[in-house]
Amino acid sequence: MTFRTVTEYLLWDHDRLDATFAQVCVLAGRGEMPPAAVLFDRFHNLMMRHIRIEEAILMPVFEGKTGLTSGPTEASRREHKGVIEAIIAMKSALKNGSSSRFLEARRKFLSLLPSHHAKEETLMYPMIDQALTDEERLDLVTRLEEAI
Repeated sequence: MTFRTVTEYLLWDHDRLDATFAQVCVLAGRGEMPPAAVLFDRFHNLMMRHIRIEEAILMPVFEGKTGLTSGPTEASRREHKGVIEAIIAMKSALKNGSSSRFLEARRKFLSLLPSHHAKEETLMYPMIDQALTDEERLDLVTRLEEAI
């Protein structure tokens, strides 16, 4: 798949994360905690990578190009902390086989994630795409794709 914009790539990544998490929830809902925990490890790694590339690559470029060092990036970093806390709680619940603790942590996660993604997808990603030249945009997309 070839991505031409930051928005295209990160929307794709959000969709991939959402689909993986939905599979975890199906397994956990069936009480299949060990397989849910294994798949959750994959989700956890993908989510941490996503947060890392946003904070280490995307946000510094965004701040440099737009001059906005508070606002969207500051809010996003703060929300990432809440997302990470919920992920850690879900991971612990799955490892301990506690579906009730998983559901509680999942509620917190799902109370944060949709609005967080919406802000990124409608504000920050399009703003960075508009602030970059075509060449800069393609270079940034490549950096995001290749980041570990």
